[in-house]
Amino acid sequence: MKIFLTFLTLTFLLGWLDKALEEKAFEVYYPIATGDSLRIDVQLRYNEQGFPEEYFCHVKTPVCKEGLCHLLVVDLYWDLLGNFNKYELPPTAPLTKFDHEEFSEEDYAKLDRILANKRSLLGENRVEDLVDGSSERVSQEVDAVTGATVKAVENTVVSGAVYSTYALWHLVNGEIAERIPDHTDGLFDQALLEHFLASDNYRYHYYTLDALTEKQYATYMPQIMSIIKNGSLFVARYALNKIPDTIYADPEWQLALVEQFPEADFTTQQLLLKRFQSLEMGSESLRVLSQQLDQLSEQQLQEALLLMINNQSALDDNTMNRIVQLVHHENPIYAEQAYEALQQLSVNNDQVKSALKHYETTVKTNE
Repeated sequence: MKIFLTFLTLTFLLGWLDKALEEKAFEVYYPIATGDSLRIDVQLRYNEQGFPEEYFCHVKTPVCKEGLCHLLVVDLYWDLLGNFNKYELPPTAPLTKFDHEEFSEEDYAKLDRILANKRSLLGENRVEDLVDGSSERVSQEVDAVTGATVKAVENTVVSGAVYSTYALWHLVNGEIAERIPDHTDGLFDQALLEHFLASDNYRYHYYTLDALTEKQYATYMPQIMSIIKNGSLFVARYALNKIPDTIYADPEWQLALVEQFPEADFTTQQLLLKRFQSLEMGSESLRVLSQQLDQLSEQQLQEALLLMINNQSALDDNTMNRIVQLVHHENPIYAEQAYEALQQLSVNNDQVKSALKHYETTVKTNE
């Protein structure tokens, strides 16, 4: 008896935990072929750490074509910003095409790609516009005919399943997807902010970078630097654009950002040079940047040398030596830019004088 009661207690607790990890987020009403509306309850699922994890719903709706209907049963899942994650089907109810032909693996893979595309042509057209009424296919299994898929949208639907594809796309990318971000906004707090920053979902990174205040940027720069180093290239650029000037001006973070320069792609390097132009640069930052001078493009070199001219009071001997060495560069444009930079620097030492004299006697006299 005691064992039985323990079993009942465990069963109750497990059931309660399952329910506690899910809650109703909101409901929508989806129009169906009968002229009625189907109520869909959208649930929010939490992970074991108590963070919101995904939205999902169970859908059971008729999909009709040419007066014939079949039942679509599917579970749909979104991330916390309304982006499609996946769908799940009952084992006994696979998706089918015209003539009840089951979807192939290629069909399911194509459907995944279609549902993930928020900008699909399916959002701009009525389902009737996707079918060519002048070209008919006759069913071998039921007394029915259907139009062939319009060629212009063949890549937008699964062949033979225009109506199911259309219905699923609008379920996935319609009102539910539009309302999810608003619901997540209401949940967004410091804990979820930190959870988003630690996530590998690049969309969460964009969302958080937009949500941070200037003060929060200072607080979460370690996490943001991790995203810049290890995350998506496009998110890294976005972060570098969003980081406030106060962070770029801070000696510690300025150096950390300059240290990203050697491994950065050309576009990101350009972005960094542009952000630094209006700021006061520290000696360490200029020294690190000077180590890259002979690796830059001609335009980048011009911008980097201008940075050093504008911050000449922060130039140390190592940085000056890098500029001096550039006067001897085999590329005459690099050498000329270094020469012109040295002329503008109020530095009076033997190395600089020697470099200027070398350029004037070996290059200028040969022009």
